[in-house]
Amino acid sequence: MQLGYRQRLKLRAAGGRVGFNAAASHDLVEIEHCLLAEPLVDRAIPAVAALARSLRTRLRRIEIAATGVDPGRVALACEAEGAWAEADEGTCRKWLAANRDIAGVAIGGRGWRRTWGDPLVQIEPEAGLPLNVGAGTFTQVNPAANRLLVDTVTRLAEAADGVRILDLFAGAGNLSLPLARRGAHVLAVESDRRAVADAQAAAQRLGLANFAIERGRAEQVARRLAEGGERFDVVVLDPPRSGAAAVIEPILSLGAKRIVYVACDPATLARDLRALAPAYSVEIVQPIDMFPQTYHVEIVVRAKAA
Repeated sequence: MQLGYRQRLKLRAAGGRVGFNAAASHDLVEIEHCLLAEPLVDRAIPAVAALARSLRTRLRRIEIAATGVDPGRVALACEAEGAWAEADEGTCRKWLAANRDIAGVAIGGRGWRRTWGDPLVQIEPEAGLPLNVGAGTFTQVNPAANRLLVDTVTRLAEAADGVRILDLFAGAGNLSLPLARRGAHVLAVESDRRAVADAQAAAQRLGLANFAIERGRAEQVARRLAEGGERFDVVVLDPPRSGAAAVIEPILSLGAKRIVYVACDPATLARDLRALAPAYSVEIVQPIDMFPQTYHVEIVVRAKAA
């Protein structure tokens, strides 16, 4: 699908306006529609802009996500700059009541968070694996391409009974829970508190006793595991655009036979693979068009121990 594939759309907000930053600029370009967004996400943009204009609390980012559990409805996750304005409590309640296609709203800033309705999103990284996550928790934007990504990672990791896998930058379990479903013993690491709670709840519901998740920064946990003498058969990485430079050194001490690296930036991927080169050689490179009509691409690499 080349258009209408994004089930999650993140907008910039400033001065009651919403849109995207102009290329190589912080100038906000207001929008009313986005051709890449799913129709229900696209239809919500004008109402979301109206909410931003009506609030005294200053918003800087607004994410619109299809709920997946309530057909035709979306949830909002907003990031605020500064303090919460108490006068906005009634405004948000009235706005939500007037927009029946919005299931819930969450607005948060430094040290505070407010919610109205049910800002819950359900994703399905593979058949039979529905995951419930809070709006604003990172998920891949393209459901069909994400299922292809999950299938690729689980195959390249050779997940099976008894295989020990360390999943760094695990999010809400998009990769680690499918790996555990195939019998692998998975330790996931994620810094976001809400994502950790969502992954734990899913693992408990699925009865995955071979899955554990630890909250912490990937580089700190990986270093502690390496210093403690822990060993893994496979390390899976799905870092942000900035890459995984901070975890390369401890990974080299974990004794993994394979590394499966999921990257959204070819430049940082090349940098990190070069740092791994003394101990690992690239075996498979598989690009996935996660973001049609853009220059971005998702890349899955498997490297084997030299």
